[in-house]
Amino acid sequence: MRSGYHTYGILWKPNSIAYTLDGKIWATDTYIPSTGNIKITQPGKPAFIYGEGAGAQIPVQVGGTWPFNDRFFLILNDAIGGIVSPAAPNGTTSTMKVQWVKYYTYQGFGSTSTAP
Repeated sequence: MRSGYHTYGILWKPNSIAYTLDGKIWATDTYIPSTGNIKITQPGKPAFIYGEGAGAQIPVQVGGTWPFNDRFFLILNDAIGGIVSPAAPNGTTSTMKVQWVKYYTYQGFGSTSTAP
């Protein structure tokens, strides 16, 4: 991975979201309506199926609905710590610098609206 600025994105369609890093798909979450499970895939790695329905490899309650088919708003969050980076945040762990945010429709999906 290069140092400096990166370009992050999501390709959002009904029942799936693909996450991109510097123009390449990093992971995809796909909702499976028939079981209520979520399938998570990353290039070159085995897929995992989360949920309580048939075929779930990791038994967690998903809730049976895919909330990302509803309207939403964008939150930018520099989440640090936890499983990926277990070191405690200390003020020097991470810095989020956002140069711009752009929104496009993807394969005919997506629209914008103003706050009520």
